Amino acid sequence: MKILIKKNIFMTLLLVFSVFSFLFIRKFSNVKIKKEKFLNVKTEIIQPTSIKKVVSLTSEILPLKSVILKSRINGRIDSMLLGNGEELEENSKIKKDQILTRIENTDLKIKLKQLEASFDIAKANLEVAKVDLENREIDKKRMENLFEKGSITKKKLDLTNVEYKNSVAQLKKSEANLRLAEAKKEEMEYLFGESFIKAPFSGVIDKKYVTEKEIISQNSPIVNIIRTDQYKIIAKLPEKFLPFINDGKEVRLSLYNKNIISKIYKIYPSLDLDSKMLLIEIRVKNDLQDIKPGMLVNIKIPLKEKKKVLTVSTSSLMDNNKIFVVQDDKVYLRTLSLGIRENDRIEITSGLNIDDEVVVMGQHNLKEGDLVKRVVD
Repeated sequence: MKILIKKNIFMTLLLVFSVFSFLFIRKFSNVKIKKEKFLNVKTEIIQPTSIKKVVSLTSEILPLKSVILKSRINGRIDSMLLGNGEELEENSKIKKDQILTRIENTDLKIKLKQLEASFDIAKANLEVAKVDLENREIDKKRMENLFEKGSITKKKLDLTNVEYKNSVAQLKKSEANLRLAEAKKEEMEYLFGESFIKAPFSGVIDKKYVTEKEIISQNSPIVNIIRTDQYKIIAKLPEKFLPFINDGKEVRLSLYNKNIISKIYKIYPSLDLDSKMLLIEIRVKNDLQDIKPGMLVNIKIPLKEKKKVLTVSTSSLMDNNKIFVVQDDKVYLRTLSLGIRENDRIEITSGLNIDDEVVVMGQHNLKEGDLVKRVVD
């Protein structure tokens, strides 16, 4: 009986010991698993590089040349046809000196012919006056010789001198009449020429203000022409950046899906009156004719460059300029001092060293001391 009781007690103790051993092993096994849990991150090894301070501006595309052609005379629009017979419309391509509009000029043409005839008459009258004066000069000398010899009277000599002076006056009058006739003819030639409205430069019709057979008055707008092979951009920049820019400085332009490298064409001598900011002009070629006036454009201007500096991606930074650094598969927080920024990179002035390994992705799931596993794309 005693042996049976001792056996039961032994079995009970053995069972209890087995249960506690199992729980103990399980507990510490879990702890070990937790301690060995690694979190996936992407990292970057810090190396010296270059970085540029870039200012970003927004402006719009403007025509390099734009002019509204106006009528200098009154009249009726006779035609608005291009050389190939096509009607002049918005977006019509034109060439320098091409006739764009003809204003009815029949009356001007008649007046011009009349004035040309008047000019020819005045010119002929001048020639007659010159010949007459030459003859009077000859008579005057002959009469003076005869008078010295006593062959003619003083009265006859005086009459010859009067005729000579009249011829001089007639010549001057003829010269004045010719100048007047020439001025009137040139004025009418100008008005007749203004009945043909020509393109001052090659480009495109941006807007058409009148139609054929429409009666217009002096200074009526006819068409607006813009140059399309090249455009300009006027941008405003705080004056503190003046030491970092100059004519010819490279800039980067972005508009819709197009990136362009251009240069500062010029810096205006005076500040903008309203904003008190610098005005800079940038020019951009339009070889593909896919840029239009009014398009918005983003301008990036590099102001200064630093070489052999440490940088990190801005997305790797935590609050208060902190970043995770990996050492022996564990992460530790560092507080950084920052410098200039270029796109998604920012300069580190203190807090990191060359060859430091920093977390660039997955950092928001970490806390200091966590174990990490590096992954690659």
